[in-house]
Amino acid sequence: MKNVLLIILLALSPLSQIAAKADAAGEALFQKCVDAEDRIKVLQAKFIIKNSQGATSNTLRGELKLQKPNRAFISMQGGKISDERKIVSDGKKFTVYMSADNEFQLLAPDPSGANVGRAMNLEASAFYNSDTLNQMKAQGSGVKITGTSVIGGVTCKEIKVFGTGAFASYKIYVGPDFLLRGSMIVSGAGNDQTTVDSRLMELKTALTLPANTFAFVMPKGAKPFENRIASNAKPNSGTTTDDTDLFAPGKTAPDFQLNLTDGTKATLSALVKANKVVLLMFWSKGFEPCRDELPELAKLQSDLKSRGLETLTINTTDSSKEIQKLWADGKLKLKAAYGGEKVAEKYRVGALPTNYLIGNNGKVLARFEGFDEDGILKALERAGVK
Repeated sequence: MKNVLLIILLALSPLSQIAAKADAAGEALFQKCVDAEDRIKVLQAKFIIKNSQGATSNTLRGELKLQKPNRAFISMQGGKISDERKIVSDGKKFTVYMSADNEFQLLAPDPSGANVGRAMNLEASAFYNSDTLNQMKAQGSGVKITGTSVIGGVTCKEIKVFGTGAFASYKIYVGPDFLLRGSMIVSGAGNDQTTVDSRLMELKTALTLPANTFAFVMPKGAKPFENRIASNAKPNSGTTTDDTDLFAPGKTAPDFQLNLTDGTKATLSALVKANKVVLLMFWSKGFEPCRDELPELAKLQSDLKSRGLETLTINTTDSSKEIQKLWADGKLKLKAAYGGEKVAEKYRVGALPTNYLIGNNGKVLARFEGFDEDGILKALERAGVK
């Protein structure tokens, strides 16, 4: 009935016919952008990324050089010395180097360049995989052109994804060459609202980048970032007032929505409403402590699901296919979300694995850097899940 009524209104109303044409124009321009991103093989540009949460904001600036299928050299700086870093992929290894601490992280090469895209912004992700734009669009009910913006002296058309619900908003900015020149992604609401506003300037695609563009010599004395992996050496109740930056028990957990590997979505507020306690586990496949925790969590979930526990694993680095393979190999039965790097930032995650227990009032019950099974069980028992 709803669709029939909509067809009737469009047939009768001139204003509705104009809107329909505008939506058709937005769909056509969006597809041209997808096609243009798919065609280009090289991208060089300067960028500005403004990250905001509530009243707090931080701006990153830098330059990126990207080449398909998986090469990149990205340098960035920001308002804090800890913002200075380089992201380098030479097709054989993927390196993130953090200047402030002289630390690096080495990850396995990704044939598709997806790891580079996840470490950067939508523009980088869409360069390596134009379907990223379609995935964003699929989270709403359509797109339309909503205006124009000038980015780096270039007039771009603004396309907005509508029908995304209360916790998400997506806009992209498309240049006259149909290439992506910027994006704005908003998630959450109120004081927990997070905005990522990015722009590309001085964009070039008709150039050749020599192979040594993607070479990186590790600075002397650099140490592996893996040293920051959470340790289980000092288990606690998860309620202690230590020096962790994690949200303290009693704080309201920021709401979010993420895609699951089974094709559905998970919203924290819905999970909280349906269960006594929600366990959030932030993890990455490249860290052995994370992989070791997964089967333990799967068993815990199996034992306590009927008593009110729901577990959501939130991956911060790996693709949906990589996670699906790990789940199949380990015969794991856990909700698996991917693309969770922004949610991890929102939850102040600085080490992996990190676990949060969220009560049915939406507040943090306990949090752990590392897997402390005894501590988690005690916290669940206090919450009536035993």
